[in-house]
Amino acid sequence: MNALLQLPVGFFVGLSGSLLPGPMLIYVVAKSSSEGRGVGPRVVAGHLLTEALFLLLFLLGLGLFLEPSVHTSLGLLGGSLLVLLGGVSARRAFGKLGEESVPLVSLPPLLGGVLFSSLLNPSVPLWWVTVGFSTLLEAFSLSSYAGLAFWLVGHGLSDLGWFSLVSSLASRGRRVVGTRAHRVLLALCGLFLLLFGSLFLLKYLPRILP
Repeated sequence: MNALLQLPVGFFVGLSGSLLPGPMLIYVVAKSSSEGRGVGPRVVAGHLLTEALFLLLFLLGLGLFLEPSVHTSLGLLGGSLLVLLGGVSARRAFGKLGEESVPLVSLPPLLGGVLFSSLLNPSVPLWWVTVGFSTLLEAFSLSSYAGLAFWLVGHGLSDLGWFSLVSSLASRGRRVVGTRAHRVLLALCGLFLLLFGSLFLLKYLPRILP
Protein backbone atom coordinates (compact mmCIF):
# COMPACT_ATOMS: atom_id res chain seq x y z
CA MET A 1 0.00 0.00 0.00
CA ASN A 2 2.82 2.43 0.85
CA ALA A 3 4.39 1.72 -2.54
CA LEU A 4 1.15 2.49 -4.40
CA LEU A 5 0.84 5.82 -2.57
CA GLN A 6 4.04 6.93 -4.28
CA LEU A 7 2.18 6.98 -7.62
CA PRO A 8 0.10 10.11 -6.84
CA VAL A 9 3.07 11.66 -5.01
CA GLY A 10 5.26 11.33 -8.10
CA PHE A 11 2.39 12.54 -10.28
CA PHE A 12 1.65 15.74 -8.38
CA VAL A 13 5.28 16.57 -7.63
CA GLY A 14 6.04 16.22 -11.34
CA LEU A 15 2.92 18.06 -12.49
CA SER A 16 3.66 21.04 -10.26
CA GLY A 17 6.90 21.66 -12.14
CA SER A 18 5.36 21.14 -15.58
CA LEU A 19 2.52 23.59 -14.96
CA LEU A 20 4.76 26.60 -14.28
CA PRO A 21 5.38 28.54 -17.51
CA GLY A 22 8.96 27.74 -18.41
CA PRO A 23 11.09 27.20 -21.54
CA MET A 24 9.84 23.67 -22.25
CA LEU A 25 6.16 24.55 -21.87
CA ILE A 26 6.50 27.61 -24.10
CA TYR A 27 8.51 25.55 -26.63
CA VAL A 28 5.76 22.91 -26.78
CA VAL A 29 3.08 25.57 -27.31
CA ALA A 30 5.04 27.29 -30.09
CA LYS A 31 6.14 24.08 -31.81
CA SER A 32 2.70 22.46 -31.66
CA SER A 33 1.13 25.51 -33.30
CA SER A 34 3.06 24.73 -36.47
CA GLU A 35 3.71 20.98 -36.31
CA GLY A 36 0.63 19.53 -34.62
CA ARG A 37 -0.29 17.60 -31.51
CA GLY A 38 2.41 14.95 -31.89
CA VAL A 39 5.00 17.42 -30.63
CA GLY A 40 4.12 16.98 -26.94
CA PRO A 41 4.78 13.23 -26.63
CA ARG A 42 8.05 13.55 -28.59
CA VAL A 43 9.27 16.38 -26.37
CA VAL A 44 8.41 14.28 -23.30
CA ALA A 45 10.41 11.37 -24.75
CA GLY A 46 13.49 13.62 -24.89
CA HIS A 47 12.70 14.97 -21.43
CA LEU A 48 12.49 11.45 -19.99
CA LEU A 49 15.80 10.49 -21.62
CA THR A 50 17.44 13.33 -19.71
CA GLU A 51 15.67 12.39 -16.50
CA ALA A 52 16.96 8.82 -16.88
CA LEU A 53 20.46 10.24 -16.35
CA PHE A 54 19.37 11.86 -13.09
CA LEU A 55 17.81 8.56 -12.01
CA LEU A 56 21.11 6.81 -12.75
CA LEU A 57 22.96 9.39 -10.64
CA PHE A 58 20.47 8.81 -7.83
CA LEU A 59 20.95 5.03 -7.92
CA LEU A 60 24.74 5.38 -8.02
CA GLY A 61 24.64 7.63 -4.97
CA LEU A 62 21.96 5.69 -3.09
CA GLY A 63 24.37 4.30 -0.52
CA LEU A 64 25.57 7.80 0.32
CA PHE A 65 22.04 9.24 0.39
CA LEU A 66 20.96 6.60 2.92
CA GLU A 67 23.61 7.77 5.41
CA PRO A 68 21.57 9.31 8.27
CA SER A 69 23.17 12.76 8.10
CA VAL A 70 22.86 12.99 4.30
CA HIS A 71 19.32 11.60 4.39
CA THR A 72 18.29 14.21 6.95
CA SER A 73 19.97 17.03 5.02
CA LEU A 74 18.25 16.02 1.78
CA GLY A 75 14.93 15.76 3.59
CA LEU A 76 15.27 19.26 5.03
CA LEU A 77 16.45 20.74 1.73
CA GLY A 78 13.72 18.99 -0.24
CA GLY A 79 11.03 19.94 2.27
CA SER A 80 12.11 23.58 2.25
CA LEU A 81 12.10 23.75 -1.55
CA LEU A 82 8.74 21.97 -1.76
CA VAL A 83 7.24 24.62 0.51
CA LEU A 84 8.92 27.36 -1.53
CA LEU A 85 7.72 25.93 -4.85
CA GLY A 86 4.25 25.43 -3.42
CA GLY A 87 4.10 29.08 -2.43
CA VAL A 88 5.38 30.18 -5.85
CA SER A 89 2.84 27.97 -7.64
CA ALA A 90 -0.07 29.21 -5.54
CA ARG A 91 0.99 32.84 -6.02
CA ARG A 92 1.49 32.44 -9.77
CA ALA A 93 -1.99 30.93 -10.06
CA PHE A 94 -3.43 34.32 -9.14
CA GLY A 95 -0.85 36.44 -10.98
CA LYS A 96 0.19 37.16 -14.53
CA LEU A 97 0.91 34.07 -16.62
CA GLY A 98 2.24 35.04 -20.02
CA GLU A 99 3.67 33.03 -22.90
CA GLU A 100 7.09 34.56 -23.43
CA SER A 101 9.10 33.88 -26.55
CA VAL A 102 11.52 30.98 -26.44
CA PRO A 103 14.66 30.56 -28.60
CA LEU A 104 15.43 27.63 -30.89
CA VAL A 105 11.83 26.73 -31.74
CA SER A 106 13.25 25.17 -34.91
CA LEU A 107 14.77 22.32 -32.85
CA PRO A 108 13.27 18.85 -33.52
CA PRO A 109 10.90 17.89 -30.65
CA LEU A 110 13.03 15.01 -29.32
CA LEU A 111 16.16 17.17 -29.20
CA GLY A 112 14.13 20.06 -27.80
CA GLY A 113 12.95 17.80 -24.98
CA VAL A 114 16.57 16.95 -24.13
CA LEU A 115 17.96 20.49 -24.33
CA PHE A 116 15.05 22.18 -22.55
CA SER A 117 15.59 19.69 -19.72
CA SER A 118 19.28 20.45 -19.35
CA LEU A 119 21.48 23.07 -21.05
CA LEU A 120 18.67 25.45 -22.01
CA ASN A 121 16.84 25.13 -18.70
CA PRO A 122 19.19 24.81 -15.68
CA SER A 123 16.21 24.78 -13.30
CA VAL A 124 15.48 21.16 -14.29
CA PRO A 125 18.85 19.74 -13.10
CA LEU A 126 18.58 21.91 -9.98
CA TRP A 127 15.07 20.56 -9.32
CA TRP A 128 16.26 16.98 -9.70
CA VAL A 129 19.22 17.15 -7.33
CA THR A 130 17.08 18.75 -4.63
CA VAL A 131 13.33 18.07 -4.79
CA GLY A 132 13.67 15.07 -7.11
CA PHE A 133 16.34 13.26 -5.11
CA SER A 134 14.71 13.99 -1.74
CA THR A 135 11.25 12.73 -2.78
CA LEU A 136 12.76 9.70 -4.54
CA LEU A 137 14.74 8.90 -1.40
CA GLU A 138 11.57 9.16 0.67
CA ALA A 139 9.79 6.77 -1.72
CA PHE A 140 12.68 4.32 -1.47
CA SER A 141 12.88 4.61 2.34
CA LEU A 142 9.17 3.86 2.72
CA SER A 143 8.73 1.16 0.07
CA SER A 144 12.11 0.19 -1.38
CA TYR A 145 12.33 -0.27 -5.16
CA ALA A 146 8.56 -0.73 -5.53
CA GLY A 147 8.00 2.77 -4.14
CA LEU A 148 10.71 4.09 -6.43
CA ALA A 149 9.03 2.49 -9.45
CA PHE A 150 5.56 3.85 -8.62
CA TRP A 151 6.98 7.35 -8.05
CA LEU A 152 8.70 7.26 -11.44
CA VAL A 153 5.56 6.01 -13.20
CA GLY A 154 3.51 8.79 -11.61
CA HIS A 155 6.11 11.39 -12.56
CA GLY A 156 6.28 10.17 -16.15
CA LEU A 157 2.50 10.10 -16.50
CA SER A 158 2.24 13.70 -15.31
CA ASP A 159 4.71 14.86 -17.96
CA LEU A 160 3.12 12.83 -20.73
CA GLY A 161 -0.45 13.75 -19.82
CA TRP A 162 0.15 17.49 -19.39
CA PHE A 163 2.37 18.11 -22.41
CA SER A 164 0.19 15.93 -24.66
CA LEU A 165 -2.83 18.00 -23.63
CA VAL A 166 -0.94 21.26 -24.17
CA SER A 167 0.24 20.09 -27.59
CA SER A 168 -3.26 19.04 -28.64
CA LEU A 169 -4.82 22.36 -27.58
CA ALA A 170 -2.06 24.50 -29.08
CA SER A 171 -2.24 22.65 -32.40
CA ARG A 172 -5.90 23.73 -32.65
CA GLY A 173 -5.12 27.32 -31.80
CA ARG A 174 -6.47 27.06 -28.26
CA ARG A 175 -4.94 29.13 -25.48
CA VAL A 176 -3.25 27.12 -22.74
CA VAL A 177 -1.24 29.27 -20.35
CA GLY A 178 -3.28 31.47 -18.04
CA THR A 179 -6.67 29.85 -18.62
CA ARG A 180 -8.95 29.25 -15.64
CA ALA A 181 -8.29 25.49 -15.77
CA HIS A 182 -4.53 26.09 -15.82
CA ARG A 183 -4.75 28.41 -12.83
CA VAL A 184 -6.90 25.97 -10.84
CA LEU A 185 -4.45 23.12 -11.49
CA LEU A 186 -1.54 25.37 -10.55
CA ALA A 187 -3.22 26.41 -7.29
CA LEU A 188 -4.09 22.80 -6.36
CA CYS A 189 -0.55 21.60 -7.05
CA GLY A 190 0.79 24.53 -5.03
CA LEU A 191 -1.34 23.52 -2.05
CA PHE A 192 -0.19 19.91 -2.43
CA LEU A 193 3.46 20.98 -2.40
CA LEU A 194 2.93 23.19 0.64
CA LEU A 195 1.35 20.28 2.52
CA PHE A 196 3.88 17.69 1.36
CA GLY A 197 6.84 19.99 2.08
CA SER A 198 5.49 20.77 5.55
CA LEU A 199 5.23 17.03 6.29
CA PHE A 200 8.87 16.64 5.22
CA LEU A 201 9.97 19.40 7.57
CA LEU A 202 7.91 18.01 10.46
CA LYS A 203 9.57 14.64 9.93
CA TYR A 204 13.19 15.78 9.57
CA LEU A 205 13.46 18.91 11.74
CA PRO A 206 13.26 16.93 15.02
CA ARG A 207 16.37 15.01 13.94
CA ILE A 208 18.53 18.14 14.20
CA LEU A 209 16.81 19.80 17.16
CA PRO A 210 18.07 19.11 20.70
